[in-house]
This record gives sequence, structure tokens and C-alpha cells, in this order.
Amino acid sequence: MVERLIGLLESQLPHLSARNVSNSLSALAKIGPLPITESVVSKLLMAADRELLDFKSQELANTVWALAKLEPPNTEAFVQNLLSAADRKLLEFNAQELSNTVWALATLEQPNTESFVIKLLTAAERKLSDFDAQNIGNTLWALATLDHRPNTEAFVVKLLSAAERMLF
Repeated sequence: MVERLIGLLESQLPHLSARNVSNSLSALAKIGPLPITESVVSKLLMAADRELLDFKSQELANTVWALAKLEPPNTEAFVQNLLSAADRKLLEFNAQELSNTVWALATLEQPNTESFVIKLLTAAERKLSDFDAQNIGNTLWALATLDHRPNTEAFVVKLLSAAERMLF
């Protein structure tokens, strides 16, 4: 079944929109990394790279989340391109997209992402009132994993205060 779906997906690659590429990567990530999906993931990343300027905030967040789940090799250049596209649309990100993106970056452990993470957290701070418990938990975990404590201490205090307000 998966083989047939992958064959169909590969046949449609030239015709996929930005949303289709992102959704396909997310779907494959939900299936999990399998040897059978490696080739199509690589092809989807090439298609995504061509479509990045057309990606909306949700597609950018979903794609970086999918990368974190699939862990394909040699994605450093693509991640930098993705973060550049995300940087241009950061004001459009909602709370879930912000928290999922910082979670994904912490999971990916890619080099040269700290400056983008700081921008991401600045955007998150502006939307902190929209964060739910899952968003707060994802973001706190990511910050602990990224070990950016000197640059994020004040934001962590705000996240913890938001979490405390949810409890009482």
C-alpha cells in the first residue's frame, strides 16, 4: 500500500503545489522514516526548495516538523533556506507554528540556527497569550534542549508564568 502511494506521489512531483509538498512531507513523517520513503523524501525536499517562496507559515512549520521526524541526511543547506523563508513570514506564524518550529529545530540539532531561534522566540513572546499548554511545553522542552539559557531567561520566566496561570 505504501509503495503504491509513494509511486503515485513520485509521478505527481512535478505538479505539486507548495501546500501539496508540505502536506506530503508531513504525511510521510507521520508514517515514520522508512527505507522505502528515503528517495521520495529527498525528491520532496528538492521540490520544497523550489517552492519555498510560496510556502505559507503553516507549510514552513509543517515542513521543518517533518524534517525533525524523518531525519533525512544532508539537509543543512535546505534548513537554512527554509529558515530564511520562515524569517520573512515570521509575523504570520501562529502559536502552534511557532512552538512546533522551535521544537523541530531543537530536535534537528542543526548548526547555525541560534539567531533564527531568537527571532522565533521574539515572535512567540508577542503571541504568548495565544499559547496553550502544549505550545508552552514544546517551547520549554526546546529551550532546554537548545541550551540557549543566557539569551532566553526572561522569555522562560514568561512561559512559566503563562503555564502557572493555566493551572490556577
